[in-house]
Amino acid sequence: MSATPRTGDVTRQRKIHWLSSVSLLLTAALFLAASVLQQAASLQRWVTLVESEPENISFAEDHRYDYFFPSGSWVNYGSVTEQYSLAKFLLTLGMISLTFGVLAQTKGAPRQRILIEYVLSAVVVAWFGISSLHVILSGAIGSPSVLQYLGILGAIASFAGLALTVLWWGRAPAAAIGCLLLMGSTTVGYVIAFILIAPIFVGYTSHDTTPWAESVVAATTVAAALTALIASAMALRKQRA
Repeated sequence: MSATPRTGDVTRQRKIHWLSSVSLLLTAALFLAASVLQQAASLQRWVTLVESEPENISFAEDHRYDYFFPSGSWVNYGSVTEQYSLAKFLLTLGMISLTFGVLAQTKGAPRQRILIEYVLSAVVVAWFGISSLHVILSGAIGSPSVLQYLGILGAIASFAGLALTVLWWGRAPAAAIGCLLLMGSTTVGYVIAFILIAPIFVGYTSHDTTPWAESVVAATTVAAALTALIASAMALRKQRA
């Protein structure tokens, strides 16, 4: 009789790890799809838009063409808002799935810590969701929507993601790294991309937005997808143990 509760506990833990693995696998798929759309939007700016004025290719570096979070004198072009808005929506779903995948493995964790993790994740999810809505609304009306005044949430989400990385490290290190890489799609990550990383590849720092900064962001999303895939495999291995 004493073995029955133990067997039931093992079965529950295996089911939890299986659900975690599936959730993290879904996360990887969502992140990968989002990265494709991010890169497609980047190509619209640095290839299609640039080709419209071949004699003055640097004009595309103007911040008016920054679709990351439209504001001020932003100018719409092509289908960039549809692509980038959908990418951000997929990141929203991916962050929810990532959180579920990690927090499913909460055996023995204090309730206060779990609550904090939920709140921090909600901040990141809210940022991606608001950003997605703002981009598509801006594209629909042809100018930045009123949500542009919530841009500060992007910086807050960056630090929330960093905090989650620290909290998740001991429980699911691969997922924690994925969360950190996902911060490339927040305001702080974007700034780092066009000030520090993109210049390494193009050879100079722009007076405004360095070319292909959005592709750097897309690359971090691909990396986040790969780490989520690794996290899924690790959870599956625990399920089979």
